[in-house]
Amino acid sequence: MNRIRTAINEAMDRAEEYCNSKKIEVYPRYFLNVELEKIGNPPHVFTFKELENVLKKGDDKKRNTLVVDENGNFALVQNDAMSYPVRFEMFCSGNGYVGESIPQEEIEEYYGMALSGWLYYLKEREPVFVDYRMDSLTNEEKIKRIKKIIKSI
Repeated sequence: MNRIRTAINEAMDRAEEYCNSKKIEVYPRYFLNVELEKIGNPPHVFTFKELENVLKKGDDKKRNTLVVDENGNFALVQNDAMSYPVRFEMFCSGNGYVGESIPQEEIEEYYGMALSGWLYYLKEREPVFVDYRMDSLTNEEKIKRIKKIIKSI
């Protein structure tokens, strides 16, 4: 999927360069839409520890967006977060949302939100922006439902 994202960005760059070279005042990035659909479900269910590792290794000097990719892996990205199945609000630099000093309670909150977003994505097959708890289920209930969906395919 990363190769696909790279190819899409390169195509947008070329379209923008072409428009600029012809003095066309169009911004292809705003008009070009590519939608990716995952067929099947990932065998992996992310864990709290995986999220904790990603957040603690993050660079708080950069703006970061926490995402879950189509294989169920966490990442912090600095751009192109829109193309991921689950994405969070951007963490502005210097806020302490990533890095060694992130409070454990924040990680726990993000984990519950990530599970909610991942459950939604697997059920609806639509990308989701997560910035609040989407349900009242416990994390254990969400994990159970996620595993049930993954097994059903």
